[in-house]
Amino acid sequence: MNTDSDPVVLTAASAANFLQMPLRTLRYRIAIGDGPPCYKLGSQYRFLQSELLDWLRSRPVSVPGVGKDCR
Repeated sequence: MNTDSDPVVLTAASAANFLQMPLRTLRYRIAIGDGPPCYKLGSQYRFLQSELLDWLRSRPVSVPGVGKDCR
C-alpha cells in the first residue's frame, strides 16, 4: 500500500523512463558521478522518485540566444 508519505522507489529502467532519458545515459551519468542520487542493492540501482525530481530541478539549462533558464 502506497500513501502520500511513502517514498516511491524506482528501478534504473523506471527512473530513466521517468526522466525521459535513455537507460544507457542514466548509467553513464552515474558512472561519471553526474547522475541523480541512487542506492545500490547488490548489482542493482534504486532511485527515490522525489530525489529524481529534486535532481532534475537543480539542473536548469540556459537556452542559447535567449538568456533564460529552460524550465
